[in-house]
Amino acid sequence: MSGYPEKKVSVIVPIYNVQKYLPRCIDSIIKQSYKNLEIILVDDGSTDGSEVVCDRYAQKDSRVKVIHQANGGVSTARNTGLDNCTGDFICFVDSDDYIHADFVKYLHAKLIENDCDICMCNHIVTEEWNYKQDIDWEKKVNIYDKKQIFDMFYTDMHGSIIMLWNKIMKRECVSGIRFDDGYINEDEGTTFKFLYNAKKIAFSEEVLYFYYSRDESITGVPYTAKKIDILKAYENRISFYKEKGESDLLNRECMFYLSEILANYYKVYRILKDKKVLEDLRKKYSDTYKNVDKTNWSTGRKLLYAVCRRFPLLYGIIKQSLK
Repeated sequence: MSGYPEKKVSVIVPIYNVQKYLPRCIDSIIKQSYKNLEIILVDDGSTDGSEVVCDRYAQKDSRVKVIHQANGGVSTARNTGLDNCTGDFICFVDSDDYIHADFVKYLHAKLIENDCDICMCNHIVTEEWNYKQDIDWEKKVNIYDKKQIFDMFYTDMHGSIIMLWNKIMKRECVSGIRFDDGYINEDEGTTFKFLYNAKKIAFSEEVLYFYYSRDESITGVPYTAKKIDILKAYENRISFYKEKGESDLLNRECMFYLSEILANYYKVYRILKDKKVLEDLRKKYSDTYKNVDKTNWSTGRKLLYAVCRRFPLLYGIIKQSLK
């Protein structure tokens, strides 16, 4: 497929202590059917031999660039990649995951073919070491404008839309945007800005990204106070929509934010039992509730959220009962 000119695609890989999984990840990138790649491996202070693996691949393939830096977290590593990449298109791969051999070629072709700024694909969570998947090159992809994408943002499509690593993007979509350093859930707090910069976005149902499930990954650890960092991502979105004058998106985000505060309140109460954190969450909830536009809320939602100002545990109790 794809008779389109192969402009350079930068593939950014943030790396920290994943020596066991790293060769599989890098091999899946090096063996891409799309050859004009710039593979940027950002070693974020690894101490388990991952740094040696990176250097070994750089010696074997001139497309591989390795940057060693002190540990700063995945956001810092991704920013380093963005600061040093030179491709016309950009994509990200997490170092414990791997991609289909036609990941870049397929997404690039569909992006160009449909005159889009971003093209994203489906992914699968797998425990298989080398998952295989056939591609239907002729299957029609779905094309959305920015408004349509953000209309789907709070639906079941949220996971595919917000994830960073299932996309290829024109450089212009990423220009000037960087990840906030120092906290997890950086996809939630940043990817939406790339989407906001796009006029047209393609989505393919083809499974091209393989998210490898392992217990020690960020998403595999038990609930801790660090998990509450997710709220900073939503606060990021609220500030962004205020700045851009996007009142509809702002109101939807505030409603989503209120729900997440309550969900975390329940977990903190049951698991962490930290009174100060609970007080902080109650204040966040109260401040947001007072300022949000409730005009389009359903009667049921208005009642629930009003009651939750006094009894914040109610939301979590209801959610648990529905499981």
